[in-house]
Amino acid sequence: MRQVNLLDETLRDGEQTRGVHFSPTDKLRIANLLVTAGTQVINGGFPAAGVPESQCVQHLARNLKGAELLAIARCTQPDIDACWQAIGEAESPRIGLFIPVSDLHMRVKLNRTPQQIVELATSAVRAALKYTSHVDLAFEDATRAEPQFLVEVARAVAEAGASVLTICDTVGYSVPESIAQLVRVVRQAVDEYSGTEIGVHCHNDLGLAVANTLAAAAAGAARLECTVNGLGERAGNASLEQVVTALAIHTSTYGVETRFRLDCAARLSTLVAERSGVEVAPSQPVVGRNAFSHVAGIHQDGVMKNPGTYEVIDPAALGRTREVATFSKLMGRSGLHALLREEGLSVPGEKVDEVLTQVKAKAAEGLPIHLPTIVREVTEPPPLLRALRFNTDLYRWRHEDDETILLYRLGGEQIVFLRGRSRAAFLDAARGEVRDTQVVEALREKQIFAEEG
Repeated sequence: MRQVNLLDETLRDGEQTRGVHFSPTDKLRIANLLVTAGTQVINGGFPAAGVPESQCVQHLARNLKGAELLAIARCTQPDIDACWQAIGEAESPRIGLFIPVSDLHMRVKLNRTPQQIVELATSAVRAALKYTSHVDLAFEDATRAEPQFLVEVARAVAEAGASVLTICDTVGYSVPESIAQLVRVVRQAVDEYSGTEIGVHCHNDLGLAVANTLAAAAAGAARLECTVNGLGERAGNASLEQVVTALAIHTSTYGVETRFRLDCAARLSTLVAERSGVEVAPSQPVVGRNAFSHVAGIHQDGVMKNPGTYEVIDPAALGRTREVATFSKLMGRSGLHALLREEGLSVPGEKVDEVLTQVKAKAAEGLPIHLPTIVREVTEPPPLLRALRFNTDLYRWRHEDDETILLYRLGGEQIVFLRGRSRAAFLDAARGEVRDTQVVEALREKQIFAEEG
């Protein structure tokens, strides 16, 4: 089985998410957990962006152990020098160059011809190799580049000594079939250069980042770039937790495997969400709050009999727990029995459907549900109450919103308002007895009535 490496971009591309800023401490905490999880390469940032960023990367270089630390640089000598100055003290430093290769990017961003781009890229690779033998080059906007030119520049930088050539789907333009074909073409073009590997970096603008990354892996990509929770510029990047989980489930289909510890997925997601301030969507695959929450009665019943009926993976494998018992207008008896067990409540068999009916009715109206109260109302008859005769006299009736309101005068001017569903219930109350549950609760609250005996 072919092994693929993971390059985590959370600390670099993830920090390009709107509103996100990681402190040096944040970056080191996240990086250490990524190492624990089995990530091989971590992108620490872009040192040439400024002193604070360079210092942040340098902090990682001095403290991170157990993974390669990569920092990125444009294909210019000042960027390359700044990159090495920041990562040079790392246990395993790596320089990641990047350069645009689509006609649009070459013309608009750099005002360079394709031939000038080839020369710039090869010169940069040679310059970076003076610092370290671990030099990569990422082809920006590769999925919108002319394939023939991409092959030309890939061969040139591979010959110059680049270790990993990364195909970047910079604006999330590609589809799985296209990026898989591009990986195969570039891989074949550099096959003669021993040790040169292909990586992929996919954005999620069309919601295809994970699918494109998986397709690239199957086509021969040896390094997959992802971010925790799919953070990143605009619509984000390929989600690390989704990619590794899909590969773990479909190992035979894709023919590849990672060394990632799935049980770290939930912890990583929580840590990154906390430090980034970007909440995980409830329905987000693998790590969302609802990912293993079962609401429909049919689903609840199936999962309680065999979790595999409605789960693609055991949540425990991801450091998660399943939630079968959730209140909903669609819940069934199995879900209710689970909730009753959780609350330590017992309901006679003939009363279960009545409890379920009340739960579903409240859920349908979006009302708060307190199961012990519902069980008590269904299983216990309302208590017989008698009026406490303490300077309390009936004042008057009035109607409001089709409810009868009984006003009591207590010791002079204080007026107590009690709502009831019917005038008859309050007539019973006036006579000193009442069995209406709603009225009973109101009267008990106002301490006007007390239980018999």
